[in-house]
Amino acid sequence: MSGEDGNSSSGSSRNEWLDEFEEFCSSDDLSLDELKRLTKDISLDDLRDSSFLHRVCMNEKVTLEIVKYLLHLYPELYTDV
Repeated sequence: MSGEDGNSSSGSSRNEWLDEFEEFCSSDDLSLDELKRLTKDISLDDLRDSSFLHRVCMNEKVTLEIVKYLLHLYPELYTDV
């Protein structure tokens, strides 16, 4: 995982980014625009062991547009049972 924000798919940088991303998914700051920014250039493999989808779905700020965006971006989310 590598992007403009300096994210790295190795070591503690990845874990730190993932922790922050999961926290965002649970926060009152959840928004479609910010989610798009944070997931730019992030593969589902980078999120494989994450609880981000559960966190988003349980968030009071979640919208149908957010769920549709995630399912469009990561179609494996609903086929990977």
